[in-house]
Amino acid sequence: MDAKYKKFILSSPEFDDADFSDRKLRRAPDYTATLGFTYEWPMFGGTAWVSADWHLIAPYELTFDNSPQSRVRSQNIVDASINWQWKGTTFSLWGRNLTKEDQWSQCYDVGTGYTRSGQPVGGLWTYCAPRPPRTYGIRVV
Repeated sequence: MDAKYKKFILSSPEFDDADFSDRKLRRAPDYTATLGFTYEWPMFGGTAWVSADWHLIAPYELTFDNSPQSRVRSQNIVDASINWQWKGTTFSLWGRNLTKEDQWSQCYDVGTGYTRSGQPVGGLWTYCAPRPPRTYGIRVV
């Protein structure tokens, strides 16, 4: 995807208008891809299956002003599960983010104003929340 702003002027009563038209669109990676599979077979009077997904995500920006501290590097994420369903009950052993990707999931620049040239003035801080770490568990439904 080649997402771009046609025109993006940030107006504020406290600061000069700032032209962000040259900034990268936030949360818009150049490419994403997902490859997944599921394999199913009969087992002990029920049905068993394994499933896995691989997600590739290009680098992208999380804030309007493209703050370097909130930039997300490219990611390779793998999720997988082993499952068995018997008499209407499903037992699953699952794992998410098995590749232990350590990236931001969301970021906000707090209290930032901008000069006419688009330079930040008086920012208080940038708040970022990380993506969940590798998680795994057992589920019975």
